[in-house]
Amino acid sequence: MRRTALGIAAATLIMSTGGAGAQQIKEPAAIAKFVGPFKTYTGQPLIELLAQYGMRIEWIHTTPIDKMIAAVRRPGDQNGDLVTILSLTGKPKKMPCNLDRWMRQGYAGGHAEDMAEIMYRNGRFLINASDLNPVLYWAATGKCSTQYAL
Repeated sequence: MRRTALGIAAATLIMSTGGAGAQQIKEPAAIAKFVGPFKTYTGQPLIELLAQYGMRIEWIHTTPIDKMIAAVRRPGDQNGDLVTILSLTGKPKKMPCNLDRWMRQGYAGGHAEDMAEIMYRNGRFLINASDLNPVLYWAATGKCSTQYAL
């Protein structure tokens, strides 16, 4: 991902300190409302598509890009963009693109977790990033990501 090591460290720091303008969403109804604009390839809500495969969004954390350090910004980021992290968790059933295996890496008992980052701008999710999380890329396009060895 574009922010692999530095981004995870920055996101962890921001999440642990609260960060100016940061928001954590934990209530299921609020999560469903926030991800409502995410367009899946099936046309169904993201929450429902993930649930078909045994996954759910446990929480969402957003941080305004203009509140983050310059080192984690990339060309094209705009003030007002929200760096959005979705905590995906569950016991995935067989998923397209071997995503179930990819998500279970390092976890025992069939459990899986993934921190999926996506930009949110002007009421919509930006799915065109070349480094979009493979689960979100598949959910949006129905295609397997070529950016990850799955």
